[in-house]
Parts: sequence; structure tokens; C-alpha cells
Amino acid sequence: MRIRGTDWAVLAGFVVGFHILGTALVRYFYSYHIAHYDSVGGLIQALETLQVYHNQGYAAGVAEAWNKAPLSISQNMFSALLAPYVDPSPQGIQLYNTLACSVAAVGMLVLLRRFEAGALAIGLGLVSILLGDALYWWDLGAFDFRRDFGMYAFMCGALFLGTTYFVGALRMRGEILLGLAFGIAMGLTLVCRDSAPLLMMGVVVAPLTALWVFVAVRDGWITQIRKLAWPLIGFSPFAIVFFLKLGDLLARIANPLTMYGISPNGSDSLVGNARRVPDVVLGLFGYPFNKAPLISTVLVLLTLLTLGFLCWRAMRSKAQEAPSSESQQGMQVQEPGGDQHVVARRAVVFLLATAVWVPIFLHLFFSLVLKWASDQPPIVAMAPYLLVLVGVTAAIAAGIIYSRNQIPHGAGRFIVSALILAMIVAAPARALTRMPVYPPGTYTQHLQYTRLTNAQGGAAVIATLTDNTGLMRAPAIQLMSLQLGLPQPEILKFRTDDGGTLDLQIGIPPEPEVRESLLAAMDRAIRCKADFIVVDKDPAAYTKPEKRLLLYGFGDKLASGLLADLGDKVMRSLDQNGQIVLIDNRMRSGCAADGGQ
Repeated sequence: MRIRGTDWAVLAGFVVGFHILGTALVRYFYSYHIAHYDSVGGLIQALETLQVYHNQGYAAGVAEAWNKAPLSISQNMFSALLAPYVDPSPQGIQLYNTLACSVAAVGMLVLLRRFEAGALAIGLGLVSILLGDALYWWDLGAFDFRRDFGMYAFMCGALFLGTTYFVGALRMRGEILLGLAFGIAMGLTLVCRDSAPLLMMGVVVAPLTALWVFVAVRDGWITQIRKLAWPLIGFSPFAIVFFLKLGDLLARIANPLTMYGISPNGSDSLVGNARRVPDVVLGLFGYPFNKAPLISTVLVLLTLLTLGFLCWRAMRSKAQEAPSSESQQGMQVQEPGGDQHVVARRAVVFLLATAVWVPIFLHLFFSLVLKWASDQPPIVAMAPYLLVLVGVTAAIAAGIIYSRNQIPHGAGRFIVSALILAMIVAAPARALTRMPVYPPGTYTQHLQYTRLTNAQGGAAVIATLTDNTGLMRAPAIQLMSLQLGLPQPEILKFRTDDGGTLDLQIGIPPEPEVRESLLAAMDRAIRCKADFIVVDKDPAAYTKPEKRLLLYGFGDKLASGLLADLGDKVMRSLDQNGQIVLIDNRMRSGCAADGGQ
């Protein structure tokens, strides 16, 4: 297996194109929009790390990143280790998503070159990494700093590198380099997200273990056992980092939302999941984003169908011309060690089997192990379904391997190239339509809110009694303050009667007495600790237990009491309807003498 100059050119073009597209979308988005909820924490951590680096130096920046919450160890350390090269802005931090995409792209390139695919087939394989945009709510990782895209990309890279490594014999130099690269990709997957280790076991480790055992039985155990050494060397540093942060990771998993609520007793089913599939695939399930235009989804799906038809027709024509020639069927590979026709066939079957296995594993894992809620089955949960796309991409890679030399010449190649370009164009067009939906003026209101809460000088404490995933969000104010160089406000935390430190966004406990105790602790903390309080004037906004957050299910008395006692402290309305108000509580006039904590 030898990577040619044209292969590197195709890879570089894809990665550079992805980065230019991603940074342009991020720059546009953050000029007019507040950050997506899941992005705020990661962006704040990255900007804080870069701020420490610029003020105190490289070592201090690394220490700052290491001490951050381990939602994603790789994201944290990216900002620290590459701090000299990262612009302290959302579009600068987009470089992390580009690097993650590069891992998936390299894995796809190596896999397809192992089986002598041409530059056009490799280009098609790389573009297939972007198909998540056409099949779900993915946005190229552009509008936020979620862990989802990085996990998807690292898992793709690990799966493809592992397939190439274990499926058959390699020359020693190639085995060493590929083994180390595979181990590094596995390590990056391990530390890319707090939930990644468990998901990686099913999506990557289980299939590759099956492949490793199968090849060992067929070709001999000695070679396969020897092959474990190089991946372990590449993987070991990441495993050490993971175990050093294991305590923080376990603390993150045992967060208040898990402790006090969101433990649904409903059960989903295969039928329930199946009913959601058409909406998900066609982009009709809105969730918090705009429904993407159906035309872009249809365009990509028609592209795949057309490509499949062209390949099928070409293979049929070739088979009729020379039915006995394996080389005409595109399955002959010149590699040392055994029947290479068999090696290529193994790769195709393995990748297709993995594509079938991944959704089965995810359904069983989320339905039976985590008991996912019946109103949101695994098929419509973003992170799980994104991993189904690992299997989808693997299936496309299998199709390319099988038919890589069967793309027709002349007009056929022109059609294939045009369709690849159509898929590339469809991705950003669809991403632009799926920006988070906020009412007009939300960005300006958050900007005003940021300046109000910084008017006192020093870091304010904010209690937000509105859904942090909704209209008025304190984390977005923290991010804006950081970007503007203002003191970053704190989001209120309080202590429960049993000594636990929580914030206002906690789940609903089933016991009424526990609910009352938590609400009382919230009330004391808000009155005695918060400088500013954001509250909805409508008590009905706090009687919606279906949201499964304590404040919005049972917080009507708490909100009504605050408005009754502090209504004269309202500074201004924060929405166009005058429904969301900002209360100035810096005088602590509503705090009882013995109410502080």
C-alpha cells in the first residue's frame, strides 16, 4: 500500500475546504446569534484557557485546561497544547473540528488506498463523511463546540484504520506506522467525550475484536497477536490521561440531573423507533432547530442512488465482458500474505456487518441499559444517531471498495464528479437552514443583559429562572462577557440540606418532601446570593413537569414569591412581550437574616 501524491492532494483539498467552510459559517453565525446551549461550556473553557495562556504563559494554560470539567479531555487539551496557533474566537476554535475531521479523512484514505481505489473514488469516500449533514441535524460542527462531531470523526477514523490494520497481512514498515496511527485514533476517541468510552466499546471495539478473531482463526494467531503491540503503544498515553481524569469523569456522570431526576419509567420499542426513522432521515423532525429543506436531503439521497446505479451498471457490463477475470471486478490487490481477493472481500463484508451492528447496539444500549425515555427514543437523540452514521459511512466505504474500478469513463466520470460537487454544496446550504431558532432581537437582548450585569464592576452572580436551553440563557451571557473582555458572571449554585452543591437546573425527584426541600433551598440561595434574577412573570411557566426539571415543573410558588417580594426591583424586561424580567437583587432586600448559606 502506497499513498500517492494525488491522494495527498485530494485529502488536503477536502480538509482545507472543510476548514474554510466551517470557519466561515462560525464567523457568520456568531456575529448575529447567541451560542447553542451545548456549545457554551466548551467554548467558555477554550477561551478561558487561551486567556490564561496569553496572560500567564504556556505552562499555566496547560494547567488551566487540565483542571477544566472533563466533558471532553481532547477539546480541553487542544486549546492548551495548540494555544500559540489558535485565535481566541469561536471561528478560531473551529480548528478542533477540522483536526477531528482530518482523522476520519485519513482513515478513509488509508482504507481505500489499501484496496487500490482511484482518486475519484477516494474523493467520494471523503465526501461521504459529510453525509451526516443530509441525514440528521448535524451542522459540520460549525455552530457550536459540542463533543458530538469530534466523537463521530474519531470513531470513523479508528474504525477505518483498524479495518485496514487487522483485515490482512501488511509489510512490516506499513504495519508499524498503521498500528501506531490506529492506536492514536483509538486514544483520541477515548478522551473526546465523557460518554465516549462506553459507546466506543460497542461501535468500534466490538466489531474490530470480531474481525481480529476471525482473521486470527483463518490466517494464524501469531501475526494477529503481534499486531496488538503497535496500537497499544499509540493508545497508552491517552489511556494514562483517561485514568488520571477518571475521578472527574465519574463525578460528571453522577451530576445532579442524574441524582435527582430524569429517570424515566417508560419504555421504547423497535416499533416506536421505526416510526421515527422517515422523519429523521428526511430532516422533518425539528427538535430545537429549523426543519431543513427537504430538497437538499432529496438531492443527497438521489446522489447516492444515482452513484449506486452507475456502479451497478458498470459492474454488470464488465462482468459480461470478462466474467472470469477477478481484476476486472476490482477485487485484486497486490499485498503480501495470502489471497488478496479474500482480503478485499473480508473488508467489504466486515464494513457492511458493522453498519448493521451499530444501530442494534445503540438501541439495546440506550433502551435496555440506560432506559431512554419513551418520548425520545434513541433514533431521535442526537449523539446516538450520529454514531449510526459511523456505520453508514462504513457501508459507503464498503461499496467503494467493491466497485472502486467500476466507475465508467468519460461522461460517467463527469456525472460522478458533478454529483460529488452537488453533495458538497448541499451540506452548507442545509447547515445554514438549521441554525438554532431564536426570536428576533435575542442577540441584542443578550448583549444588553451582559452589559447590565457588568455595570456593578466585578463578577455578578446570576440566578436564571428560565430554561437555559430557551430564550434567556445565563451561559450565553458568560460567553459574551468573556469575548468582550468583561468580568465573567457566575451562575448561582446552592447547597441542599444534605450538603450537596447544585445549580437551579436539576431534575425532578419523585418524593414530594425532597422536592419541597430543594425548592426551599433554591429560594434561600436566590434571595441571599444572587445579584440579578431572571424570572418569567407567568406562574404557569413553572408548572410543566413534562420538562423533567424541578424549577419548571414545580417552581410556581417560588417564582410567585420572588415577584411578590422583589417586584419593585425589576430593572427591565428582557423580551419583546415584557414577560421575562430582570430583577436587581444586589441590595439583598428579600433575604431573611437567617436565610444565608
